[in-house]
Amino acid sequence: MFCFTAWGQWVILCRVWLPLTGRLPWNTVAFLEYAYHRGVLRQSGAVYQFRHFRLQEHLNQHYRKR
Repeated sequence: MFCFTAWGQWVILCRVWLPLTGRLPWNTVAFLEYAYHRGVLRQSGAVYQFRHFRLQEHLNQHYRKR
């Protein structure tokens, strides 16, 4: 029954499936905080954003090629 709720689907997709396929780090919050402290991301409220548009475009194109 848990799998049919929105929360259950989020847990299965974001916390299990994406890390297993290598599309998301296992500890996502630690990864985002590390990138923020390294200057790659900036934080605007509760949202992280790329600091450099060219980096965002590069990652976007690399992901599309997969």
